Amino acid sequence: MGVYNEYSRLNEVILGISPKIIMQSELPVEMEAGMSWTDKITYRFGHKIFNKRALPQIISNKYQMELEKLNNVLVEHGVKVHRLEPIEPMESEPGGLMQMFILKVGT
Repeated sequence: MGVYNEYSRLNEVILGISPKIIMQSELPVEMEAGMSWTDKITYRFGHKIFNKRALPQIISNKYQMELEKLNNVLVEHGVKVHRLEPIEPMESEPGGLMQMFILKVGT
């Protein structure tokens, strides 16, 4: 797997899923970079409420719909899309579980 530039045709991706989103105990500093102050407050508030617990299914469903729409657009443009299998966090793992990211494969 590799990305050699940002301007070649996209051929293949790994597209995440979001059947369950479990909040981390804190918002990672890396995630705050580039966020508006309102988003930062919203995320921090959400982390306090849902600390290491699953978000309501209505929120996960919203992300699932967005990812399905993206999947459909990618497939329509001839991109090979790989989807993940749902996972559950192990007891020994730190809190937080999100499987909704995109990785570019090859060139």
